[in-house]
Amino acid sequence: IDTICHAARKLTVYGYGGKVTAAAQTGLRREFASLRTQFKKLWMERSRPSEINIVLDGYRRASRAAISFERTKAITDFVSKIMISRSLPGAGNLQSLDYPGNKKLLGFAVREFPGTFCDLHNDLFASGKQDQVVFLCCYLQAVEPMELSACIGYDGPLKVWIDGDMKFHDPNGTNPATVDKASVSFKVNPGKHEILIALSSNNGKAWGLFLRFLRRDVSLRQIEQGPSNYSMPKVGCARN
Repeated sequence: IDTICHAARKLTVYGYGGKVTAAAQTGLRREFASLRTQFKKLWMERSRPSEINIVLDGYRRASRAAISFERTKAITDFVSKIMISRSLPGAGNLQSLDYPGNKKLLGFAVREFPGTFCDLHNDLFASGKQDQVVFLCCYLQAVEPMELSACIGYDGPLKVWIDGDMKFHDPNGTNPATVDKASVSFKVNPGKHEILIALSSNNGKAWGLFLRFLRRDVSLRQIEQGPSNYSMPKVGCARN
């Protein structure tokens, strides 16, 4: 049972939608080492010592194979700190919604969410079935030319602008907000770049969105060698 629980925790870290952190990896390694010690004790009580090295070698291979659970993509953490506008009168499926001429009028404020999901349902989208729209904005800092994708999970009509250019529109966006539902590809040069997203309340059905950024122009070899072998965009809320 302990081994099954360990496998389940490993999937929550390395599996789809998981979040790989140094603390999580360290915890899993310690837990794995503890399981190995327990297993060795049980084996010596019930089986022949001459065969334990074969089994422990399998444990060592399993420990090294943990890297196969790692993400094989150059991808940022989910954006949890982002600028959000006040709730605005809705624009239906956003077909007629243009890039805002004066963003200062939208009442942007920096907001930080406790998890990977930007949850707006219980405040900005808390007006029942009334049609509303909210803008979310962040900035990417690139140190070199990059080919990127904005990976977005959402549950209402959605529109995306990169540096003021409309790059994506889903007029039929609806529940559920699954991770990476849409992948919006774009290229950037060195410097700072604006990501602006409009999300409709979907007549009270929308909750919010997931957002992270994938770099598409790095090789698997670079990724396997570690993040010191390639650059990723830095995500922030300040324009300057």
